[in-house]
Amino acid sequence: MLIPVTFYTLYSEILMDGQTLGKKLLHVKVINVDGFKPSVSDYTMRWFLRIVDFNLFILLAVYIQSITIDDSDFLLGLTFVVGKLVGLLLILFTPNNQRFGDIIANTVVIYLKDEVKFSETILEELADKYVPTYPNVIKLSDNDARIIKNTFKTAIKFNDYKTLIKLRSKIIEVTQIKSIHKSDREFISVVLKDYNFYTQNM
Repeated sequence: MLIPVTFYTLYSEILMDGQTLGKKLLHVKVINVDGFKPSVSDYTMRWFLRIVDFNLFILLAVYIQSITIDDSDFLLGLTFVVGKLVGLLLILFTPNNQRFGDIIANTVVIYLKDEVKFSETILEELADKYVPTYPNVIKLSDNDARIIKNTFKTAIKFNDYKTLIKLRSKIIEVTQIKSIHKSDREFISVVLKDYNFYTQNM
């Protein structure tokens, strides 16, 4: 009788494309961190590791019951709270708000109703009379452009000039662009705008 309940999350996510009924109501789903659909093994891994995230107290409770301690009721209550906190703390303090099972399975839970900010896409604001500089940017893919933009924004935020130099070198290596810009920051910015110009007008 407990089998359907025990495996509910696992088979629901596999059959309902990363969602359970609860996730469907809350408009959330499980995806791979790269944006792809997780594999069955990914779903299985995150499901199995719930014991670390939310049910660690069960293991501790069994241990406490196996030894004779006067304050066993208090300790059982304490282990229940601590066990639940493992998953909560990981979700709060990991970069992608992942619990342990998600980290190991390389998955993340996303909100389907999230409004994506313009700055978080690969799109760039272009002037009506924008004139591109580097035609070779069409050698890049959308995924390349996304990685470049995310890395560029992070490097600018933290004044990480070494990353900007490496990023510029990688772009030149892939596209064979002969750069006319002396500044790494300006060059990468123009590359992103040129990529948008050519891909939007193809």
